[in-house]
Amino acid sequence: MSNPASRRFVPATGMLPAIAYNPPRQMAIMDPGRIPSGRSHLDEHDRRRLIRFELQVAAGRFDEAQETAEDLWLEAIDAHKLLYQGLSNALTAVCACQARQLRGARQISDETRSMLAPFPRRVLDLELDALLESVRDFVQRGEGPILLRRQGGGRNGDRD
Repeated sequence: MSNPASRRFVPATGMLPAIAYNPPRQMAIMDPGRIPSGRSHLDEHDRRRLIRFELQVAAGRFDEAQETAEDLWLEAIDAHKLLYQGLSNALTAVCACQARQLRGARQISDETRSMLAPFPRRVLDLELDALLESVRDFVQRGEGPILLRRQGGGRNGDRD
């Protein structure tokens, strides 16, 4: 029924507008501590972007890796959002260091440690302690690898 005075649609008394409900395929993970260590719970698109992120980091293309993590961050709707924000922030610290913004790089690196503190140390096949230590070392020295997991079992990837 229409109200000609206001030219707006007014539903008849007792009628509710139709609402489409599309339930999520999986329940969102809201607790950072419950994000699995692997990636099997992610959709294929996010798994591919995480692989791209890893390859970009390994190739030293930190600005591209930061953008990939930022894209994941902006699209996430659960606890992954904070994780991806932390990954983006870690690479922002590296990029700031490369741009000789050393004070800002140190501040961002320190903030990143706090941002990633609620998450398991191994999450989405990434080792957050290896990442945080390598970012800290990069910012202090101005060079070095950024690690997403330990290599060889030693500290900072050193082989025993």
